[in-house]
Amino acid sequence: RTYVSIGICTLILGVMLLFASLVSANSIKAITFPTNNGVGPRCVVRTPDKTIHAVYWIKQGERSAVYYINSGDNGLNWTPPFLLSQNYDDSAEATLAVDETGKAYVFWADAGKILYSISADNGRTWSPVYKVNGQYANAHAPTAIVGREGNIYVAFESNGDIYYRVYVAKDNSWSALFNISQSDAVSKTPQISLANSGAIGVVWNENGD
Repeated sequence: RTYVSIGICTLILGVMLLFASLVSANSIKAITFPTNNGVGPRCVVRTPDKTIHAVYWIKQGERSAVYYINSGDNGLNWTPPFLLSQNYDDSAEATLAVDETGKAYVFWADAGKILYSISADNGRTWSPVYKVNGQYANAHAPTAIVGREGNIYVAFESNGDIYYRVYVAKDNSWSALFNISQSDAVSKTPQISLANSGAIGVVWNENGD
């Protein structure tokens, strides 16, 4: 198995998902999938009530699907996988964000769309699936974070450019899409962050740099 760990989002290539319990660096939990399924990268986040939330995607024949699981006992036991992308056939590149109240927001790409769904009860129920990317039909590689006011900050890649958009909670509306890369070079794999001051940062790769 080959894997790279970046913060608490972990990329593993192979047939096994490994989740650190977030309590002890020496305590590793494993969830094994059938060897004929390709397991995609995933993200693990812990909410204030100490629930560990995880999302991942699996290639299943000609389809790929996004699943959600969680653990309330530091990774000893996990809920059965819940299929978030049940009405979609090409779902991948899932990522996860949480807000201060413990709501979980799962974003993923599907056939050029950036989609997301929200759960306020530790994954027991989920909102309808919403679309982020407007007219951009080749969107993928979403990254997202949720601010204190409930604002949702999203960046994604489309046709070699990086776009940014924010959902303003008090207005119940999305801002216009903004091309933040503004470069003739190919830009890809964005990552977004939110500072304590409220400043938003987005980083990405450009022509391998």
